[in-house]
Amino acid sequence: MQFIAHIQVAVGINTTGTMKTSRRNYPRIHHRMPVSVQFPDGNWMRAELINISPNGLLVRFEKEQLDELLAEQRRNASAAPVQVQLWLEFPLQGSERGMRASCQVLVPRRVSKLEYHVPMVFLEVEPAGVHNLNRFICSERARATA
Repeated sequence: MQFIAHIQVAVGINTTGTMKTSRRNYPRIHHRMPVSVQFPDGNWMRAELINISPNGLLVRFEKEQLDELLAEQRRNASAAPVQVQLWLEFPLQGSERGMRASCQVLVPRRVSKLEYHVPMVFLEVEPAGVHNLNRFICSERARATA
């Protein structure tokens, strides 16, 4: 696998001095599709991709899935950050469409009683996966501007 550089987020104060703004180096590509996530205990679970960028992704989990994902961290406050493996297939032409990646789970955000959005940053991505991710982002950008 190859290393993916972390995104740099610039946080500043707007002209009124009251609100923080955030600018990303890489825009998010909003596209919902299935993603398979391997939890630290080895179990695989299906979730839903919400958006993706060259640096990471946002995944929708149900409450029970999130509870399983964060179980060790909740039992042991000094536990290492949660890392997962994931697999997804982009809607691209050709036989090479997948991406396998190692990700670090960031702070989840509750969006409803039973649904959470979980940001993840890429730690490692196989070279073919980097290529497929770049193809997908380019195709989605081209489609959005057409």
